[in-house]
Amino acid sequence: RKNLVGPVNPRVRVTLYDGGLTSPTVHLTDVVQRDGFNPVWNEHEGVTFKNIKDPSSAVVLFSVWDFDELVAEDFIAAAAIPLSCMREGYRSVPLFDPNHMRCGAHAFTSLFIRINTA
Repeated sequence: RKNLVGPVNPRVRVTLYDGGLTSPTVHLTDVVQRDGFNPVWNEHEGVTFKNIKDPSSAVVLFSVWDFDELVAEDFIAAAAIPLSCMREGYRSVPLFDPNHMRCGAHAFTSLFIRINTA
Protein backbone atom coordinates (compact mmCIF):
# COMPACT_ATOMS: atom_id res chain seq x y z
CA ARG A 1 0.00 0.00 0.00
CA LYS A 2 1.32 3.41 -1.00
CA ASN A 3 2.64 5.55 1.82
CA LEU A 4 1.32 9.05 1.14
CA VAL A 5 3.77 10.73 3.51
CA GLY A 6 7.08 12.12 2.26
CA PRO A 7 8.60 12.80 -1.14
CA VAL A 8 8.30 10.55 -4.16
CA ASN A 9 11.44 9.12 -5.78
CA PRO A 10 10.13 8.06 -9.20
CA ARG A 11 11.69 5.59 -11.58
CA VAL A 12 10.32 4.25 -14.87
CA ARG A 13 10.36 0.60 -15.81
CA VAL A 14 10.06 0.06 -19.59
CA THR A 15 9.11 -3.52 -20.40
CA LEU A 16 8.72 -5.16 -23.81
CA TYR A 17 6.43 -8.17 -24.03
CA ASP A 18 7.10 -9.53 -27.51
CA GLY A 19 4.60 -12.36 -27.69
CA GLY A 20 7.36 -14.96 -27.64
CA LEU A 21 8.09 -17.57 -25.04
CA THR A 22 11.12 -15.68 -23.75
CA SER A 23 11.18 -13.44 -20.72
CA PRO A 24 10.20 -9.80 -21.26
CA THR A 25 12.95 -7.24 -21.87
CA VAL A 26 13.13 -4.72 -19.01
CA HIS A 27 14.88 -1.35 -18.79
CA LEU A 28 15.01 0.67 -15.56
CA THR A 29 15.69 4.39 -15.54
CA ASP A 30 17.67 6.12 -12.84
CA VAL A 31 15.76 7.25 -9.76
CA VAL A 32 14.88 10.96 -9.60
CA GLN A 33 15.28 11.86 -5.95
CA ARG A 34 12.49 13.78 -4.22
CA ASP A 35 10.73 15.04 -7.38
CA GLY A 36 7.38 13.39 -7.99
CA PHE A 37 5.73 16.45 -9.54
CA ASN A 38 8.01 17.06 -12.53
CA PRO A 39 10.75 14.43 -12.74
CA VAL A 40 13.23 14.62 -15.63
CA TRP A 41 15.29 11.57 -16.53
CA ASN A 42 17.35 12.90 -19.48
CA GLU A 43 18.50 9.46 -20.50
CA HIS A 44 20.54 9.89 -23.64
CA GLU A 45 21.19 6.18 -24.12
CA GLY A 46 17.54 5.18 -23.84
CA VAL A 47 16.50 1.61 -24.40
CA THR A 48 16.92 -0.49 -27.54
CA PHE A 49 14.75 -3.51 -28.21
CA LYS A 50 16.34 -6.13 -30.49
CA ASN A 51 15.31 -9.53 -31.81
CA ILE A 52 11.59 -9.00 -31.38
CA LYS A 53 10.00 -12.35 -32.14
CA ASP A 54 6.50 -11.15 -33.07
CA PRO A 55 6.27 -7.37 -33.64
CA SER A 56 2.55 -7.58 -34.46
CA SER A 57 1.73 -8.74 -30.92
CA ALA A 58 4.52 -6.93 -29.02
CA VAL A 59 3.48 -4.49 -26.28
CA VAL A 60 5.58 -1.88 -24.47
CA LEU A 61 4.63 -1.23 -20.84
CA PHE A 62 5.70 2.05 -19.22
CA SER A 63 5.28 1.82 -15.45
CA VAL A 64 6.26 4.44 -12.89
CA TRP A 65 7.34 3.34 -9.42
CA ASP A 66 8.22 5.14 -6.20
CA PHE A 67 11.65 3.79 -5.31
CA ASP A 68 12.61 3.25 -1.69
CA GLU A 69 15.77 1.40 -0.67
CA LEU A 70 14.25 0.16 2.58
CA VAL A 71 10.94 -1.29 1.35
CA ALA A 72 9.43 -2.59 -1.85
CA GLU A 73 8.74 -0.12 -4.65
CA ASP A 74 5.24 1.37 -4.77
CA PHE A 75 3.33 1.42 -8.04
CA ILE A 76 2.30 4.92 -9.15
CA ALA A 77 0.94 4.68 -12.70
CA ALA A 78 1.38 2.89 -16.04
CA ALA A 79 0.43 2.66 -19.71
CA ALA A 80 0.71 -0.16 -22.24
CA ILE A 81 1.08 0.56 -25.96
CA PRO A 82 1.20 -1.95 -28.81
CA LEU A 83 4.56 -1.70 -30.55
CA SER A 84 2.76 -1.47 -33.90
CA CYS A 85 1.08 1.78 -32.73
CA MET A 86 4.28 3.55 -31.74
CA ARG A 87 5.51 6.20 -34.17
CA GLU A 88 8.86 7.95 -34.41
CA GLY A 89 9.26 11.31 -32.72
CA TYR A 90 8.29 12.96 -29.45
CA ARG A 91 5.17 11.52 -27.83
CA SER A 92 3.13 12.05 -24.70
CA VAL A 93 2.07 8.79 -23.07
CA PRO A 94 -0.96 9.20 -20.77
CA LEU A 95 -0.63 7.20 -17.55
CA PHE A 96 -3.32 5.36 -15.63
CA ASP A 97 -3.57 4.74 -11.88
CA PRO A 98 -3.82 1.25 -10.28
CA ASN A 99 -7.57 1.25 -10.97
CA HIS A 100 -7.02 1.98 -14.70
CA MET A 101 -8.43 5.49 -14.27
CA ARG A 102 -7.27 9.00 -15.19
CA CYS A 103 -8.86 11.10 -12.49
CA GLY A 104 -7.85 12.87 -9.30
CA ALA A 105 -4.07 12.98 -8.94
CA HIS A 106 -3.67 11.07 -12.23
CA ALA A 107 -5.95 13.24 -14.37
CA PHE A 108 -3.07 14.76 -16.34
CA THR A 109 -0.13 12.47 -15.62
CA SER A 110 1.94 11.46 -18.62
CA LEU A 111 5.43 10.57 -19.76
CA PHE A 112 7.05 12.63 -22.48
CA ILE A 113 9.18 10.27 -24.56
CA ARG A 114 11.14 10.23 -27.79
CA ILE A 115 10.85 7.23 -30.05
CA ASN A 116 13.57 6.50 -32.57
CA THR A 117 12.99 3.62 -34.99
CA ALA A 118 16.43 3.76 -36.63
